[in-house]
Amino acid sequence: MADAQAAQDRRNADLLEVQKSQQKRKLEEERRKMISAQRAAYGASGVQFAGTPSLVSSHTAGEFGREIANTEFGIGVQQEGLLASAEQARINGNARNFNALASFGGSVLNYANSA
Repeated sequence: MADAQAAQDRRNADLLEVQKSQQKRKLEEERRKMISAQRAAYGASGVQFAGTPSLVSSHTAGEFGREIANTEFGIGVQQEGLLASAEQARINGNARNFNALASFGGSVLNYANSA
């Protein structure tokens, strides 16, 4: 049971890695689209893409960068929790196996002493 739980936690951590990668790609694509739209809007209005428009674009890129970093951090925390849970399940399983073996050994010794 503990091994199954540990394996499930590790699989879930792996799935979170895939989710993190997909969300990062999605946010990077959104960032490219937003910056392109800003550039197009400035160009259509006849404004040179320098000075304030460039700062706005830089700010947009920075905001998306922070969002990507926050997403990666949040999912990383979830992954660490799952991996810690998997390790704890493995340790608990080992302890149960040891306790069962010790109990069996004690029973054998009690039987031998009573015979």
